[in-house]
Amino acid sequence: MTDTSNRRDSIAQRCGFMREIVDQVVGLDDDSVLSKLGSSEREHLSNPRFSRRLAMRYAREIVPDGLFFENDDPREATILRGGGETVTSISAMAGAHVLWPGIIRIVRREDRESLDAELGIPTREIALRGRRHNLGSITIHDDSTQEDAVVSDLVKRIRKEGALCWGCWLATRDPISARRLRVLTPARVSRFIMGGLPGTAEERGFRRLAVDLVIDELMTTTDTDVFEHGDS
Repeated sequence: MTDTSNRRDSIAQRCGFMREIVDQVVGLDDDSVLSKLGSSEREHLSNPRFSRRLAMRYAREIVPDGLFFENDDPREATILRGGGETVTSISAMAGAHVLWPGIIRIVRREDRESLDAELGIPTREIALRGRRHNLGSITIHDDSTQEDAVVSDLVKRIRKEGALCWGCWLATRDPISARRLRVLTPARVSRFIMGGLPGTAEERGFRRLAVDLVIDELMTTTDTDVFEHGDS
């Protein structure tokens, strides 16, 4: 293959990657794109004809450099292909992994089904993996003493804890990777991370481990449906 052919292939790969990122950015939910605007500005700019321009401006603010750099990490590439819904699923799974005691305490079938429907993930299966990994020995885990956890409260705790896990994991990525993934993080996840990452270094480490375990599981599963169902 000639140098010219190599350059063409490299440019073609870069352009393909750029198109994928642009598609993901343009596909962000309105809450993410308009999150920094006041109510009157949101109402004025919610017209669909503004969406593409606002999405790209949102991306440029978060990722001033490196948005379209080539990516060799298959884990990141998988997340980028799945977009915001994959990030939502990963954070929910990490939250369920960390808060496994509260999920396992739910014994009524209708409550388990309601929890799964709210979060869009198989919560009990993930909680059992969490128990096996035994991450429940530190203070970030569910400390509820109820025999049967209230589903609505547990959903909120899982979403919040999962978002914090995702934020801790992002904090250890290289800057370019973190910026790309931050662009695709929906507002329903990122709103729980505002104000910094809580906990001790040990707790942040356990949160990162929970995300690593979830992503490793997603990378090995053949059931691609798990990438297509985030919370609603």
